[in-house]
Amino acid sequence: MRKLFHRVVKNIFLISFVVAALPSYAELKLNGIAHYTELGKAQFVAGLYTEALTDNKATLLSGTGNKRMEMRIQNDHFSSRRFKRLWLEGIAVNASPEELKAHTQNLATLNHLLKVPLKQGDIFTITLSQQSQVAFHLNAVKLGKVKHPEFFNLLLRTWIGTVPLSTPFRDALLKQGNIDPGMLANYHRITPTQERQTAMAALAAKLKRREPPKLAGFSIAAPSLPSPEETKRQAQQDKARKARQDYVKVLNDWTDQHVVYSKSAARHKKEDTVKMKVTIKRNGEVTNINISKKSQYGRLNNAAIKSIELASPYPKVPNDIDDDSFTFTTPVVFSLKGKP
Repeated sequence: MRKLFHRVVKNIFLISFVVAALPSYAELKLNGIAHYTELGKAQFVAGLYTEALTDNKATLLSGTGNKRMEMRIQNDHFSSRRFKRLWLEGIAVNASPEELKAHTQNLATLNHLLKVPLKQGDIFTITLSQQSQVAFHLNAVKLGKVKHPEFFNLLLRTWIGTVPLSTPFRDALLKQGNIDPGMLANYHRITPTQERQTAMAALAAKLKRREPPKLAGFSIAAPSLPSPEETKRQAQQDKARKARQDYVKVLNDWTDQHVVYSKSAARHKKEDTVKMKVTIKRNGEVTNINISKKSQYGRLNNAAIKSIELASPYPKVPNDIDDDSFTFTTPVVFSLKGKP
């Protein structure tokens, strides 16, 4: 209990330290939280703070009041190169050529500031303050600033502009403060470790010794937008992927409804989970059964096979999935909880 108490106190201290060091925090409200993933792996959680809660992106992009963009890093392998490219590409696709030219110096500064190593738990913030400057912080250590307040809204467009990271990402940031409590708790749980916070002092000293950004050789151009055919193909792929995910949930629920507990295993209070690899026809008929992860109890392995056989036929394969057959992995859970 004592160790747990000290751990909780340490986490509260870290959160308080980082939050207290951020400018204009007291005046700002959390408008929304969004998750960013790549290839199914969580990269960071974004938080958008505003003076007044709103679901109107035009208001947020045109306003000059205090605002803050916050990113809490979830992936320890989210490289600074990928981080930098994410910002610069997002700006390029949401800005006009004239804006890119007008902000060349600011973009060079941003490119320079983002050359910092990132760790899981890091908190990266971009703040528009009453002093009409845009400040960049990593774990409350100031990386630098830009003196043009309109540059903040250019950055904000990468999140809620015409071409955001994704439409669900943008929508989640425009929740007007209506945030799921569990999601909010997980968001605030992402904080730098005490060791990382200690190392930030050395990073701050290193940043002071860095040379200012150079404009020579720096340029950024708007990337070409996908063709209508590519957009349509991507939409079809997204729809098929979603259909597969939803169908697997249906199949798992169906399996759970047909679990047959071995009487002998139940009598001896044996509990475990057996993972099964199953192939079905489009009509739901099971054609192949394999155990992908066995239980230590042979009776439960046999019961898992019997459960899959009993579950056949499964619900039919949806029309959005074109395959002649469908293979999925499903857990067969043997638990005495709730059993008489």
